[in-house]
Amino acid sequence: MTAAQAASFNSATDQMIFTNQTVTAAQVSVSFVPFTVNTPDYVVLTAPTKTLQFSDPGGFRATSNMGGSAAIFADSSLLYAGTTGDDTVQGGSAADGLYGGTGDDSLRGGDGNDVLQGNQGEDTLSGEGGDDVIYGGRDNDTIDVGGFATASVLQFAQGNLGDDTITGGAGLDLLLGGQGNDNINANQGGGDYVLGNLGNDTIAGSTAADTLGGQDGDDVVTGNGGADSLDGGIGADTITAGGGADTINAGDGNDSVDGGAGANNISLGAGDDTLASTGGADVIDGGAGANSINAGDGDNTITTGAGNDSIVSGTDADLITTGDGNDTVAAGDGANRVTTDAGTDSVTTGTGDDTISTGTGNDTIAGGAGVNSIDAGAGANVISVTGGGGTVVGGEGNDTVTGSTAAISISTGAGDDTVSTTSGHATIALGEGVNSLASGTGNDSVTSGSGADSLSTGDGNDNVSAGEGANTVDAGDGNNTVTTGGGADSVSTGTGNDSVNGGAGNDTISVSTTSAGGVDLVNGGTGDDIITFGGRAAIQGGEGADTITGGGSDDNIVDGGAGANSITTGGGSDSITATSGNDTITAAAGNDSIGAGEGANVVSGGAGTDTITAGSGTDTITGGALRDVMTGGTGADTFVFAASDSGVASSGSIDTITDWAAADFIDIDDAGTGANYLEITSATDFAAALALANTAMDNTVIYVSILVGSDVVVFVDGNADGTADDAILLTGKALTDISETNFI
Repeated sequence: MTAAQAASFNSATDQMIFTNQTVTAAQVSVSFVPFTVNTPDYVVLTAPTKTLQFSDPGGFRATSNMGGSAAIFADSSLLYAGTTGDDTVQGGSAADGLYGGTGDDSLRGGDGNDVLQGNQGEDTLSGEGGDDVIYGGRDNDTIDVGGFATASVLQFAQGNLGDDTITGGAGLDLLLGGQGNDNINANQGGGDYVLGNLGNDTIAGSTAADTLGGQDGDDVVTGNGGADSLDGGIGADTITAGGGADTINAGDGNDSVDGGAGANNISLGAGDDTLASTGGADVIDGGAGANSINAGDGDNTITTGAGNDSIVSGTDADLITTGDGNDTVAAGDGANRVTTDAGTDSVTTGTGDDTISTGTGNDTIAGGAGVNSIDAGAGANVISVTGGGGTVVGGEGNDTVTGSTAAISISTGAGDDTVSTTSGHATIALGEGVNSLASGTGNDSVTSGSGADSLSTGDGNDNVSAGEGANTVDAGDGNNTVTTGGGADSVSTGTGNDSVNGGAGNDTISVSTTSAGGVDLVNGGTGDDIITFGGRAAIQGGEGADTITGGGSDDNIVDGGAGANSITTGGGSDSITATSGNDTITAAAGNDSIGAGEGANVVSGGAGTDTITAGSGTDTITGGALRDVMTGGTGADTFVFAASDSGVASSGSIDTITDWAAADFIDIDDAGTGANYLEITSATDFAAALALANTAMDNTVIYVSILVGSDVVVFVDGNADGTADDAILLTGKALTDISETNFI
C-alpha cells in the first residue's frame, strides 16, 4: 500500500482483504527516539518474526553520506532507509535494519541478525550471515538469504509483490513467495519451508527434508533428495520428488507428479492428474479426477476415486483399489490385489498370483500367467486366464470366460455365460442362464443350472452334471460321466468308457458310435429317450417309450424298461430285456438273449442261436437263422420263421418253442397255410421222424407233425421239393396241442 494508506490504516477498526484467503499482512515498524533534543538510548525495529533493539552506551550518530537516512550505532549496527535512487547498502557484523526506497536497491545484511526490505524497485537483497528477515517489495526482486548451516538459525524471506527470485541459504529457511510468478530455491538448506503463495511459481527444495508448497497458480515444485513434503495447491502443478520418502499432495487442478524412487505417500486430489513413480513402496490416493498413474516397482498401495483412471504398476506386490468410473488397470508381474468399483473396467495382471475383484459394470479381466483368484461383479464381463489357472467367479450378467492350460475353477452366476478352456483340468459351475461351454482336453468337472445349456467338454475324463434345462452335452473322447436333469437333453460322447444318466425328460443319447469306442453305461431315465451306441455298452432305457439302437459286433446289455420301446442291436451276443409295454425288439447276428416282458411285443432275434422270452400278451417272435429257443408267454403268440431257418440236421439244432399253446400260430415264409397238414402218431427218435416226414411229403403235404417222445416235431417243406428242409420242436406237447389251424 502507499505511505498515505499506511498512515491512515487503523488496525483496531480497519481490515485488509486479499483475493486469496490464505494471504496474510506483514507490518514492519521502525521507532526512533528523536535525537534532536537528547541522545536516545535505543532504537526498536519490529517485524512479524523478529524484534531488534539498536543500543549502545556510547550512543549513536546520524549520517547522510550513504544517500538515505541512516543511523550507525556505536556497536556498528546500521539502520537505513533508502532514497528514490538505486541504493547500495552493506550491513556489518551487528544487527542491521536496511530498507530500500523507490529505486533498484542492493541491500546486503552482513553477518548480523538483520531485517531487510526492498520496497519499490527491482531490488537485490542478500541476508549473508546471521539470523535474517528479508522482505521483497512491489517489483521483481532477487533475494538470497545466505546464512549458516545451523538448524537453530532460522532465515526468513518473503517476496511480496512481483516476480521474485528467492534463494535459501545453508541453514533452516522459511521462504514465502507472494503474488507474482516467483522462483524459489531452497538451495543447500537444512530442511526448509517454502511456500509459493499466489502466482505460477517455480520451487526447488534442497537435499534435506524440505516442506514445499505451491498454493495458488500453476506451480512447478521439485523436491530433490530429502524426505520432502510437497504440496501443489490450487492449479495445474508439476511436482517432482527426489529419491527420498516424500509426502506429496498435488491439490486441486490437473497436476503432473513424478514420485521418484522413494517410498512416497502421494495424494493427487481433485483434477485429472498424471503420476509417474520409478520405484519404492508408494501409498497413492488418486482422488476424484480421471488420473493416469504409473506406480513403478515397489509394493504400492493405490486408491482412486470416481474418475476414469488408468493405472500401471511394476513387478512387485501391489494393492490397487479403484472407485466408480471406467478404470484401466495393468498390474504387472507381482502378486497383486486389484479391486474395482462400479464402471466398465479393464484389469490386466502379469505373471504373479493375483486376486482380482470387480464391481458392477461390463468389465474386461485378463488374469495373466499366475495362479489367479478372480471375482467379477454384476455385468457382462469378459474374463481370461492365460496360464496359471486359479479361480474365477463370474457373478450376475452375460459373462465370457476363457481358461488356460492349467487347472482352473470357474463358476458363473445368473446370466447367459460363455466359458471356454484349453488343456487344463477345469472345475466349472455354470449358473441359471442359457450357458455355452467349450472345455479343452483336461479332465473337467462341469455342473450347470436350470437353463438350456450347451456343454462341450472336449477330450479327457470329464464329469458333467447338467441341470433341469434342455441341455446339449458333447463329452468328447475319454472316460466320461454325464448326468442330466429333467429337461429334454441331447448327450453325445466319443471313444472311451462312458457313463450317462439321462434323468427325467425325453433325452437323446449317443455314446461311442464305433465298436472301438469303449464300454459304455447308459441310463435314459424317465421319458421317451432315443439312445444310440456302437461299442460295448450296458443300456437301461428306464421308464418311457424309448428308442434304443446299437451297432457294431460287441456284446451288449440292453434293458428297455417300462414303456413301448423300440430296441435294435448290432451283431454281438446281446442281452436284451423290456419289462412292460408293447415293445419292438430287433437283434442282429449273434447269440442273443431277449426278454420282451408283458405287452404285445414284436421280437426278432436275427441270425444266431437266440433265446427269446416274452411275457403276457399277443407277441410276434421271429427267431432268425440258426437254432432259436423261444418262449411266447401267455397270450396268442405268433412265431415267424424263414424257409430253412434252422435246418433238419438234428433235434439239437432246430428251433424250439418251450411253451406252445393251442392258441399260438406258426408263420413260415412261403410255406403257405395249414391246408397241406399231416400228423403222424409217433416216431422213436428225430431221425426216424425225419424219415417218416420225408416219406409223407409228396409236394402237396407241407407240414408234418410227429410225436417224438414227449415232444412234437413239426417238419416243414418250405420249397415244395418233397423233403423237409426245416423243423420246429414243441417241447412237452402232444399232437392234440396243434392242428392245421395253427399255421398261417
